[in-house]
Amino acid sequence: MGFPDGTVRRKSWTEDEVGTLIELWIEGQSVDDISCRLQRTSMSVQVKASRLNLPPRDATRGRLKARVRPCLVCSTLFFSEGPHHRVCDACKKCEDWQGGAGEVVLGLSWLEGDGKTASKKVQGR
Repeated sequence: MGFPDGTVRRKSWTEDEVGTLIELWIEGQSVDDISCRLQRTSMSVQVKASRLNLPPRDATRGRLKARVRPCLVCSTLFFSEGPHHRVCDACKKCEDWQGGAGEVVLGLSWLEGDGKTASKKVQGR
């Protein structure tokens, strides 16, 4: 919806809305159904799904292992293709992770039972 001056008002996505979008997307709900449930335009839903790198509509059918999971490094919710996919793309782009230190830090911290340590070290915080 536009304003008289031609600008468009954009509503920010909440974390709950993103989670709902991902869940409904994985279930195979139509874009129209998702947009009605979230009270957004179908274009808004399609753009957000694209920005979240959600798989094409046909790829989600029958994939029960694909779902929203927390990243083991930063705890951010992300679309995971299955149990083998437990670290989000943002954490995998980190220098420590790409250099191999992230895997070592993550492994050691989980053996010690401190997931927060891995997040801070891998993210460089």
